[in-house]
Amino acid sequence: MKNKKGFTLIELIGVIVLLGIIALISIPILNIIMLFIWAFGGNKDERENYSKAALLWMLICIILTVCLVGCVGCAALAALDGMDF
Repeated sequence: MKNKKGFTLIELIGVIVLLGIIALISIPILNIIMLFIWAFGGNKDERENYSKAALLWMLICIILTVCLVGCVGCAALAALDGMDF
């Protein structure tokens, strides 16, 4: 057996994919952080009102999503409760 050094192609592709996923996740997080900075940073400009409105819409969407998932989950559990396996 040869003593090989270095990385295989699969390992390199895996690292590149993981870095890409981390980059894609960090973009929305950075946008949310910027909205908080603009909304509550103390600067009185047009970005403050826009940022507060955008954060409010995000909060409303999160609340509606949680309610919808809860209703669908309860309906699914109710439907499964009467089934025999």
